[in-house]
Amino acid sequence: MRSFLKTITIVAIAIVLPSLAHAQNYGPPPGAILDLNGQPVPTTYTQYSVNFTAADTSTDVTFVFRHDPGYFGFDDASVTLFGGGSNLISNGGFETGDTTNWTYFNQNNVSFAGSVGTTPTQNLNANSGTYFWVDGATQGYDGLTQTIATTIGSTYTISFYLNQYDTNGHAGVTTPITNFQALSTNGQVGDPGQDGTAGNGVDLLVYAGAVPSTIPPAPVPEPEIYAMFGIGLGLMGWVGRRRKQQAA
Repeated sequence: MRSFLKTITIVAIAIVLPSLAHAQNYGPPPGAILDLNGQPVPTTYTQYSVNFTAADTSTDVTFVFRHDPGYFGFDDASVTLFGGGSNLISNGGFETGDTTNWTYFNQNNVSFAGSVGTTPTQNLNANSGTYFWVDGATQGYDGLTQTIATTIGSTYTISFYLNQYDTNGHAGVTTPITNFQALSTNGQVGDPGQDGTAGNGVDLLVYAGAVPSTIPPAPVPEPEIYAMFGIGLGLMGWVGRRRKQQAA
């Protein structure tokens, strides 16, 4: 019996500990003025826009990325007065070949972090020019921010072009990803021997105001993790009761 209980204990621990380590599924920072979550994933460069009203004489404009299975192509970012005007974003097309005028942050110390790429990179091209931002942040979010001068009370339009690669073709993605979603839900985040690239979290968010906190939000376990954790705890509880009964 002792040998059996020892085996059950080992099995229970083997279930509980990987399930805790597995849960690398960070959500995005709060406060976005645009979240593509729920919208169709583009299959070619698509323009997205959002308006905001300035509350200060300078505004941090931030773009935050996640693409578990593949990569985003992000290009030609602009901020103009509502209705038109000059572009207040500098190097919005990354044609300097680097992140000049941008500040990069890695929200969750993610892998496959973003960088400036040249046509072609990761099967993606620039929307215009030669260079563009390529981002495959996996199991969490990274981002770019730039501070622009604004007039309090004035309305501005943030615009950018976005393309992506590999939501339908990655070996671990068995169900095509057709809509953006903030978290991975297919049980493929941080599995042993995997790097998270078979997850299905794909999202982009835009912020205007303070730069989103770079303190990682708590990781959100997937449904499968709750089940594994529950089974492990149940087995450990049963082992504890059996040992008490034997000792009595």
